[in-house]
Amino acid sequence: MASVPEELAHAQLEWDTPLYRMAVAQFDQAVPVAGIPEEVAERLRYPERSTIVSVPVRMDDGLRVVFPGYRV
Repeated sequence: MASVPEELAHAQLEWDTPLYRMAVAQFDQAVPVAGIPEEVAERLRYPERSTIVSVPVRMDDGLRVVFPGYRV
């Protein structure tokens, strides 16, 4: 797993979600197969920027559900 500076180790990152952690785990499995140098892989593990939105939707039965949307 990627190393994180101490001051960020306990900070909650807005894009640190179960989906993100799963993507990083899959990325870590692919790095050796793809032959990506570790210094490049380290940079690719963290998005430079991301947008997270909440989309409220009224379902057919009248229930309101909020879905998250991600753009990285």
